[in-house]
Amino acid sequence: LNDKSAGGKIMKMKQTFQVTSTNNIFTFQYLAVLQSGGHPVSQQPYFLVQVLDGSSQVIPCTYYYAAAAGSINGWTAGTGCGSGVNYKGWVTITMDLSAYNSQNVTIEYIVSDCNQGGHWGYVYIDGQCGQLNYTNNAGICNGQNAQLCGPPGYATYSWAGPQTGTGQCLTTGTPGTYTLSTTSSLGCPSPTLTYTVTQSPSPTANFSIATQPCSLTANFTDVSAGNGGTISNWSWNFGDSQTATSTTAGNVQTHTYGSAGTYNVVMTCTTTAGCVSTFSVPVTVAASLGTTTSSTSVSCNGGNNGSASVSTSGGSGSYTYTWSPVGGNGATASNIPTGTYT
Repeated sequence: LNDKSAGGKIMKMKQTFQVTSTNNIFTFQYLAVLQSGGHPVSQQPYFLVQVLDGSSQVIPCTYYYAAAAGSINGWTAGTGCGSGVNYKGWVTITMDLSAYNSQNVTIEYIVSDCNQGGHWGYVYIDGQCGQLNYTNNAGICNGQNAQLCGPPGYATYSWAGPQTGTGQCLTTGTPGTYTLSTTSSLGCPSPTLTYTVTQSPSPTANFSIATQPCSLTANFTDVSAGNGGTISNWSWNFGDSQTATSTTAGNVQTHTYGSAGTYNVVMTCTTTAGCVSTFSVPVTVAASLGTTTSSTSVSCNGGNNGSASVSTSGGSGSYTYTWSPVGGNGATASNIPTGTYT
């Protein structure tokens, strides 16, 4: 609105609308630049915002006026853009018009050059209407925090409750009721907002394991507890880069490994409130045994210098042997007579 060519111009932008429950919070942003000419305040460039009711009366706490007279409180002196220039970077202002529901109001923006025509002022404006929009409930899990935030555009924020603060947002790990008091950028009290933080129960992840001797296959059965919450997702990692998911309590995962060994199996369960628990346990699987046999016959009939050998593969750990009917406990049964041996 307006420009920096000076010339004694004054420009106004306005919008009239009916206030309803769906648009009674008006938020606008502006960036304004004013150049002082050293004149009396009444002749300086200025920027003005106001909201008028149906009778063209200024609604309280909606009027803002700044004139380019020396330094302006809250404004910044410009550099490299001429003498006497002050600017206000992008500012967000929120106005509560709920007291004027069903009435027509008019929002006006006015920016003016100086009366003598040699100095200028201009402003960028954006705005929107809506409802007071904020999330007033938050759930936290054990050891987690919630972030509560007030709507933008207020000058001050004051949080009361189990924890306190003065920022637009408050981070808390303590459940309870919180109250946020605000003050508008025009210095007037604004809505007081209430928030509730609840602590959700954390689940306990757990599962049982069933393995078969000399098998690469294992069965994992969910036995997790919700502890008052509702578990909605189970995520499995079998320790060999293979994973699985489920949405069913008590789900059974049957997994076959590619080779014998010990694997760290991890299961993570998550509740509908987002609380998470993880359980892990190592599982050892062994491949089935493979054998090859060989034998040497006795040299003479009735002799006992024969032998039988077995070569074993698979499984894990060391092997034990038992020959029958005779032969001892080694991989080779030596000095045995003619016969059938196991």
